[in-house]
Amino acid sequence: MRFFFNIPDESWQRLRWLCVIAYTFFWLSFILVNTSNSPIMDDYYAILHFLNSYIDAGALQKVELVLSRHNEHQIVLVRLAVLTNYYLYNQINFIYLTFIAAVFLICLLWLFVRDGISKNLSWTLIPFTALLLNLQYGTILIWPMAALQHFSTVLFVFLTLKLFCSSTSRLAAYARFPVLYLCVLSGGANIFVIPLIYCHYLLTRKYKKLISLSLNTIIILAMVFVVNDDFYLSSSAHKNIIDTIIFATLFLGHLSQIKAFGLLLGITGLIGILAGIKLRFYQRYPEYFYFAIFIVLVAGSAGVSRSDYGLDYAMEGKYSVYANAFWLSLIMMYTVFFKQRPFSPVWRTLGVGAVSICCLVLCALSWINNKKEIDDLARINWVIYPSYEVAKDILLKSKQHGIYNGERYIINAK
Repeated sequence: MRFFFNIPDESWQRLRWLCVIAYTFFWLSFILVNTSNSPIMDDYYAILHFLNSYIDAGALQKVELVLSRHNEHQIVLVRLAVLTNYYLYNQINFIYLTFIAAVFLICLLWLFVRDGISKNLSWTLIPFTALLLNLQYGTILIWPMAALQHFSTVLFVFLTLKLFCSSTSRLAAYARFPVLYLCVLSGGANIFVIPLIYCHYLLTRKYKKLISLSLNTIIILAMVFVVNDDFYLSSSAHKNIIDTIIFATLFLGHLSQIKAFGLLLGITGLIGILAGIKLRFYQRYPEYFYFAIFIVLVAGSAGVSRSDYGLDYAMEGKYSVYANAFWLSLIMMYTVFFKQRPFSPVWRTLGVGAVSICCLVLCALSWINNKKEIDDLARINWVIYPSYEVAKDILLKSKQHGIYNGERYIINAK
C-alpha cells in the first residue's frame, strides 16, 4: 500500500522492520540495564535454593529436583534455564536469566509476526511489537524467576498448539511431544493445553492421532500427579462466583490500569471468542483460537484461586502478558477473517489505523506509567524476601558453592 508520499510497498516494509528492530533493541537494553545481578522474592528459593540442592544431590535426585514443584506447580523450563546458566558459567547471573526471559517473549512475537507476513498482513509488524514488547509488565521484567515463568508459558503453549494444530513438516512431527512435555511440566495451568488438543483432533476427525496423544497424556499426568506427591490445590478455591467472573474479565482486559476500561475490554474479548465459535475459528485458525481459549481458562483459574486478593490483583503486571497475547490472537483471527471479506479500501485502512494507534498508545502509556517503578526497584539494595534470615542462609550457601556471591548484600557474616 502507498499511504503517504507515494512510497513503494517495499520501502515501507524495510522502514517497518527498521523501526521494529531498533525498538526491540531499545526495549531489551532498557530491561538489561535496569536488571541487577541480585535475587528478588522467588529467585531465592526457585533459583538459588534449587541450585544449592542440585549441586549436593545424586544423579536420580537431580532429576527429581528438576521435576519438583515450586509452590503449586512444576517449573521445568525455569529449572532448565537456571541449569543452562550454571553449566555455561559455573555460577548464576540474574541478568543472563532476565535476558533468556526477554528472548522468550521476542520469540512469541516472531511467531505472530511471521504468520502475519505470510498472510500478507505486514502492517501488523509495528502494532504487534508495541503491544507485546512494552513496560506494561512492570517490575516482572527485572524479576528473573517470574519473567521466565510467565513468558515461557505463553511461548510454549502457543508453540505447542501450533505444532499440533497447523504444522505439517517432519520436524514438527518430531518436535510435538517433546515440546508438549516441556510445556505441561512448566506451569500449573499449562495442563489445559492437553484437552484443547483433544478438542482439535476430535473436531477435525483426526481420530488416529488420539492414540499417541492419549499414551503421552498418561505419562505426562503421571509426572504431574504421581511423581510429585505433594500436589495441592489452592486453599482459596471457594470464591464468590461474581468476584471470580469479574476477576477473570479484568484479567483478560488488563491492557491499562483503569478497571472500567479493563472490564469493557474483557467483555469485548469474551464476545469475540463466542463470535469466533459461531464463525468456526477453531477450524479456520485453530492455533490462535485455542491459544485464546487457553488464556480464558487461565483467567478463570486465576479468578478461582486469586480473587480473594482483591480485584486490583487481576491488574498485576505479571498477568499482562496473558492479556496481551489474548488480544494478539483475537486481532490476528479477525484481521485475517475480514481481509477475506469484500470491504472497501477505506474501511480497511480505518481498521488498520485504529488497531495500530491503540497498540501504540497503550505501549506509550506503559512506558509513562511503569518506567519509574522499574527504575526504583533497580536501585534497591536490600533483601526483598519475606524472611531475611532465610534469604541470608540461602545467600551464604550459594557463596559456599561458588554459584553466587551477591553484589548488594552483606553475606560475609559468620
